[in-house]
Amino acid sequence: MKMSEGTKFRKALYKCGYLIPLLASLSLVGGCGGAAGTYSVTGQVTYQGQPLQHGTVMFNPTASDLPPVLGRIQSDGSYEIRAAPGDYKVVVNATTEVDPNLEPDDPGYQPPTSLIPEVYSNPLQTPLEVTVTSGNNTIPLEL
Repeated sequence: MKMSEGTKFRKALYKCGYLIPLLASLSLVGGCGGAAGTYSVTGQVTYQGQPLQHGTVMFNPTASDLPPVLGRIQSDGSYEIRAAPGDYKVVVNATTEVDPNLEPDDPGYQPPTSLIPEVYSNPLQTPLEVTVTSGNNTIPLEL
């Protein structure tokens, strides 16, 4: 007996039902919400004195018991995350935008290129080190 598309969809949802709470909880790690023991970290990301207009910042803890924290860079270069107190190495990613209508094999596709030196995007090489303290933190990231 062949299953209808609706039945396949419902079965897939049932099988993946455990992923929804997991994904929802992971979104809190990215700075959305106020998890206990975390504090506001805000700042502006600049490269050569100019604000980056898009990209991400990731605060990677130097202590292994803390999770990394990811935030999005806004058009004015600002970012906002929530992080636990501690020492972090910061990774910044900013690339050219890719046409969402093109696939890598399509004619005219241009792969993204980094807008900043690669050292800032490499967790092992980034020179950006910061300390988050209890309370509100303002941490500008000057590349």
